[in-house]
Amino acid sequence: MKIAFLHDRHYLDYNGGAELTTKYWYEKGISQGHDITLFSCNDEVSIDYDFYLIGNHIDFQNKQCFKEIVNNKKYGLVVHNSNPMSHLVELYEKAHLIIWIAPDQHLEYKINHKNTLIKPCYIDHSQFYNMNQDREDIQVYIGEIAPHKVTKIMLNEMIENQDQKYHLYGSTQNYPDYVRFLDQLPNVNIGLQATTPQQVNLLYNRYKTFFWKLDRYGSFGRTNIEAMLAGCEMNVNKENFGLFKYDINWDSRDDIINWLENELNTFWQNILDKL
Repeated sequence: MKIAFLHDRHYLDYNGGAELTTKYWYEKGISQGHDITLFSCNDEVSIDYDFYLIGNHIDFQNKQCFKEIVNNKKYGLVVHNSNPMSHLVELYEKAHLIIWIAPDQHLEYKINHKNTLIKPCYIDHSQFYNMNQDREDIQVYIGEIAPHKVTKIMLNEMIENQDQKYHLYGSTQNYPDYVRFLDQLPNVNIGLQATTPQQVNLLYNRYKTFFWKLDRYGSFGRTNIEAMLAGCEMNVNKENFGLFKYDINWDSRDDIINWLENELNTFWQNILDKL
């Protein structure tokens, strides 16, 4: 079966969480001998494939080939987002397959599709590990420094706990006013964005506790897994992350790794079994 895998941005051009997941799924499929071609929205996509797996598709929606695929071809959707997009209901309903990345994600979308899979994002566990060194009693957040990431819940906690220090690392360019406000808090330090997994792992191992609390539902929350694999204690509101709805012993590194590897190895066969 010829499969086209569509994702707005190629993982070589942008290394966001969804792009990294696409990378691992695509490379695993190729290594297993599946006939898969990866396309970004900058590529010309032909309509002679047997099945189209569609990841993030905001930019793809404006292309004629996308409209032809949706109207005439068999396609599946990987749903990375946590917030339903009402204008795309028809797109979900017409899909031959929907892949949710968390067990309860479909409840947010209020879509009861008859053909679904639940497959978590993959994290390269070899890059995140406990270096068994002394750690600072400082809580660390790693990710975009933005109001929807460093939420009001986190802000209130940082303001109320003046004796606790917090270090925030990540991209700051999109919300400069918010970053300046956070940086004025006496117990908060804004650090430069880590650009490689090695740098991120060093940061996790520098600090005792990972800090992240959402004020809404988050469909997965891959950074939590990275921090746990690196040996951090967790100050997170687990009920707001789809990740923690999986029945995994999160205190066991071996259990987490075995789960990640099994889900990755069975990804494409699980899809083919549904077609």
